[in-house]
Amino acid sequence: MPPNPSPAAPAVAPRNLLLLHALPGAGPRKLIELVQRAPFLLAEPVDKNFWLFVQRESGIAVTRAEQHALEHRTDGILDRVARGEFDLLHWFAAGYPELLRHIYDPPLALFVRGDPALLNGDCLAVVGARHASDYGVAVAQEFACRLAGTCLVIVSGLALGIDSAAHLGALRAAGGTVAVLGCGIDIIYPKQSAALHRRILEHGCLVSEFPPGLYPAPQNFPIRNRIISGLALGTLIVEATQRSGSLITARLALEHGRELFAVPGPVHSPLSVGPNYLIKQGAKLVQLWPDVLDELPRPVRERIRPAAGDPTAAERPLGGGTENLRLTNDEEAVYKHVLFDRKVHLDDLLHRTGLSMGKLGAALLQLQFNNLIQELPGQYYLRNVR
Repeated sequence: MPPNPSPAAPAVAPRNLLLLHALPGAGPRKLIELVQRAPFLLAEPVDKNFWLFVQRESGIAVTRAEQHALEHRTDGILDRVARGEFDLLHWFAAGYPELLRHIYDPPLALFVRGDPALLNGDCLAVVGARHASDYGVAVAQEFACRLAGTCLVIVSGLALGIDSAAHLGALRAAGGTVAVLGCGIDIIYPKQSAALHRRILEHGCLVSEFPPGLYPAPQNFPIRNRIISGLALGTLIVEATQRSGSLITARLALEHGRELFAVPGPVHSPLSVGPNYLIKQGAKLVQLWPDVLDELPRPVRERIRPAAGDPTAAERPLGGGTENLRLTNDEEAVYKHVLFDRKVHLDDLLHRTGLSMGKLGAALLQLQFNNLIQELPGQYYLRNVR
């Protein structure tokens, strides 16, 4: 059973809270139970008696050296909070994410940069493989863009591949996006995502339960996955191998009592094993982005439906969408060679279409202007999922 917040929140001293949050050997569930059972620890003066009470109530003995180290580290974090480097949200605070508050093992404290109000928005998690296919990246980005356009907040983990595509799609729609980190709130990881990290900081929200300064470690990511699924009304899986961490997020979503969605993929692809398996087990098959909206709670659907945009977009097949556009012969020739499941290089288009470089360039620009294709790094092109 998830823990229940007290009817009246106790007095909370941030220093006490962070000391408990960093208590060695205490997991999130144990910490929540500890502060519910002994709320006086959240306001007790931090002295010898405080640590004796901690040991008595938690069964965890903290050496004098560990006490001093924890207090020194905590004071440094609070100084940075006071300077406005990041915010601190705790489980008893009014702004703590309501959906996350009620999972089995919510974090006692969260470090936040950006817009914390997004954490209490109507969130949808979109996660998947790091080494995603062009098709998977295109689907994740397009679906996230469409869904963010309905005012859903897209939550993901800022990993390469599907996660980054989901964040980019939300930003493309000028929508809200939340990145849940597997490291300290002040650490940029992976380094390749530095530019995306900055954009999310400016237009979205970064959140972590790990202390500032902590570098990523393999064991951190399964831990943070429960926050991704815990923040969201549902989780959408786009490509995942048999051992993908995304399947952990999927399992956690079900444990939290949330919706689970999956985008099917080719049966021969290892990246389809995860989503196809989840669909066999009862996850909602998502072929079109409105399929997600259909499963959300009615009050949420009523809030977001008016913002859903072009109603005909829901009926367009993947890679389609030219029916209402008048393309020139050159544009048609280029468009039919740009696929939505595999990127194509500029040189290949030049060879396949037989167009001059000038005509090819003009057709590519017009197709991008009409949002029919996108240019990828290295002069590659991919058809947009519409």
